[in-house]
Amino acid sequence: MSWLRDKWRRFRAWLAGQLVEHLEPRRVFWALLLGVTIGTSPFWGLHFVACVFLARVLQLNKGLMVLGSGVANPITAPPLLALSAAVGSFLRSGHFGMPPIDFSGDYRPLLAHGGWLVFDLIAGSLVVGPILGAVAGGLGVVWVKRVRGVRGA
Repeated sequence: MSWLRDKWRRFRAWLAGQLVEHLEPRRVFWALLLGVTIGTSPFWGLHFVACVFLARVLQLNKGLMVLGSGVANPITAPPLLALSAAVGSFLRSGHFGMPPIDFSGDYRPLLAHGGWLVFDLIAGSLVVGPILGAVAGGLGVVWVKRVRGVRGA
């Protein structure tokens, strides 16, 4: 059993190192901006992989990127999707809103609007994501500067 404790201790040390690397304000801003932007995209299932890959390539904090991608959780995903679709619809047609789709069990109306709805989701997330990401990145920079100010005192 001591080997298991040793492995657990090593894993915790590795994880702690991953969470505190690259915490300069500039890198925190970009990690949160990219994480939230990826999180608002409708490509579910790829958020975690994309965040870890980009964090490694761009030398950003992996934990902050994954945390930022969690913006699309089960509670916030429906409003984010509706906002992205509405913004995408505005970009495409000049009308802010989603097409009225009856979800009463018949999927034909959804399939009829499906192509435009997917386009609207992707286009809208390309606008909504960076805006929310910039806000999150700015808050992250304030947080890092405040934590460093407290530690430096």
